[in-house]
Amino acid sequence: MPFDDCSYYYIYDDIILRHKKYNVAGGIDIEASYYTTNGKFIATYDYGQWFQDGVAAVEVNDKWGYIDRNGFQETLFEYEDADYASWGLLPVKYNGKWGAINQYNCQHIVIPFEWDAIGQIERVEGSNRCLIIVKSGDKEGCITNRNKTVLPCRYNDIKIIGEYLLVRNSGQKALYDLYGNQIVPMGEYYDIMPTPFDIIVADEVGHGNIFFDNKGHRIKI
Repeated sequence: MPFDDCSYYYIYDDIILRHKKYNVAGGIDIEASYYTTNGKFIATYDYGQWFQDGVAAVEVNDKWGYIDRNGFQETLFEYEDADYASWGLLPVKYNGKWGAINQYNCQHIVIPFEWDAIGQIERVEGSNRCLIIVKSGDKEGCITNRNKTVLPCRYNDIKIIGEYLLVRNSGQKALYDLYGNQIVPMGEYYDIMPTPFDIIVADEVGHGNIFFDNKGHRIKI
């Protein structure tokens, strides 16, 4: 690849993404080009993200769509924005709202276009069930890939951590399982840190642990 002061490169697996900057009136324009790692040209777009799960979100004439690793179009270029593919879902923005379409059947809308943002997407281990963090206004919630509510949009922040949903509101934290069942109530502890084996909690004095039996029930010590 050429040395160019106006370009920067990313390498992911066997694909090189070259972003080239152009100085234009009123700002900087960016062109995204894809190459194989032996330098073979694939395609150029107005802007592009790196590949994830075999596809990349790219922009053409202010519209977004997805391409495969050979540069072939996977979806129509009809979306206002797009994000990285995750577990068979393509998060896209349409008519001002975010939703998700099926990566393998792009006509199938998995999550209706009714959200202000779509965040973390994780598959529940051993199943086809996915959890998706969504945002309505300035509040976050959690739904499944069947568009079922796990937690309503009333939290400042939600993170999927292993087998738990860690939520935060006004500096306080609570913990739920992946089906929305409360494990640690809001504000019971100063801090909550789930691990693969137990949950570490902290109050203003120090740290402790919460343990579970082999059926997932909390052990009181």
